[in-house]
Amino acid sequence: MNSTTLVKISFLSVVLLNAMVDISSKVLLQNIAFKIFDGSTQVVWTSIINAMIILPFIFLFTFSGYLSDKYDKKSILVYGALSSFLLSVLTVISYMSGNYYFSMMVLVLLAVQSAVYSPAKFGIIISIYGKDNLSKGNAHLQSVTIIAMLVAMALTSFIFEAFYTANNLENLNTKEQLLSAITPLTYYILPLYFNEFFI
Repeated sequence: MNSTTLVKISFLSVVLLNAMVDISSKVLLQNIAFKIFDGSTQVVWTSIINAMIILPFIFLFTFSGYLSDKYDKKSILVYGALSSFLLSVLTVISYMSGNYYFSMMVLVLLAVQSAVYSPAKFGIIISIYGKDNLSKGNAHLQSVTIIAMLVAMALTSFIFEAFYTANNLENLNTKEQLLSAITPLTYYILPLYFNEFFI
């Protein structure tokens, strides 16, 4: 395996890990809303969680583009991965504390990190793939991102349901109790984000 191929695999691995953990964090909070709330209240909570992921991309697209143009893209990716790891520690703490609003705030910070990270991620493709293979690089990036999102949604929901049933959590009737009870499901976040930062 030559160095160019290794760089491509490393880059796509970072993209995969980042997307999987971000989506998994959102899915866990949404599943709590599905279990605790009914009817219109459930719709409102899931809409709020979705908005918290999307809005940072809308509000920060100009600022994140500016950062990507002004600073070295590799540095942005490295600092982005470091901030992801630190935020993953906060994620685990927020679940352990049973503070649902704190966990939602951390989710917003993860979305902000992704929003700042995104233009640098797209901008560095030309350095990795070269000008002649730019469309191929974009295709690889988009494919890996979509696959990561789909796998994360399906796998996180499956694991959540299995854990929920196996531990008889249906007796819990507040979002704070359920959040605290599923803390073990967040432990995978730390090694994944550490691997992203290491890569």
